[in-house]
Amino acid sequence: MRILRKVIIACAVVLTAAATPVHGQKPYTVKTVPNVQKQDAGQYVSNPDGTLSASAVNRLNAELLDLRRTTSIEAALVVIGSIGDVPPEDFGIQLFRGWEIGKKAV
Repeated sequence: MRILRKVIIACAVVLTAAATPVHGQKPYTVKTVPNVQKQDAGQYVSNPDGTLSASAVNRLNAELLDLRRTTSIEAALVVIGSIGDVPPEDFGIQLFRGWEIGKKAV
């Protein structure tokens, strides 16, 4: 289960590593990425820059909700323009620990 959790974290942060910052945009930090679950527990996709369309966000939220209901896996998808020089794996682990995603007893 730990391996699956790491895979989910890595996948969720892949888009951040591939994206380049928009001119003048500061890189996100773990503290500045919006946690959409704080506003709505049914949301799993943080897309503050609007990279994904609303329909894509809705489809992904539905898929991640179904994943949680059928497997009890907790996941989130974060799509942001830049994390600066922080390795994506480190950023993802710090972010999801801060958001308390994943079971502690796994």
